[in-house]
Amino acid sequence: MVVRWTEYVFNAEIGHTHMTGTCSVMIVEDEAIVLMDTVMLVEDLGFDIHSECSTISEALGALESSLPDVALLDINIRTELIWPVARKLKNQGSKIIFTSANSRHAELQTEFAECQFVEKPVSSRDLREALLEATAADRPSVNDAVVLES
Repeated sequence: MVVRWTEYVFNAEIGHTHMTGTCSVMIVEDEAIVLMDTVMLVEDLGFDIHSECSTISEALGALESSLPDVALLDINIRTELIWPVARKLKNQGSKIIFTSANSRHAELQTEFAECQFVEKPVSSRDLREALLEATAADRPSVNDAVVLES
């Protein structure tokens, strides 16, 4: 059975929900291979890529034209920390998911305590769960669904 909401598809045969192209995700990661892998995972899950950035200045520049619905942020970007980007995203209402091997930053327990944290290396399962949780409030309920196939 395939169930379609306005923006989401749930395939009951494989138990997989994916977006149909309306939720945008910003990815900030300074390691090129990790960035490429994350972009592919996000796209495979059906999300649109808002931007893929490897520096703080690139990320801040990408936010000048539009805001993502969700941001996947590594914390240590080369020699800088992600906090200026995270603050701008938080102040503008974007959901934030931190992806890092280091969860000991004080900001994660204080200023960004409500944000999700996914420990690196990030698995596709963990990323999927985090993105679906971040976008849960935007998803219609199952009562709003229309059965397309059964």
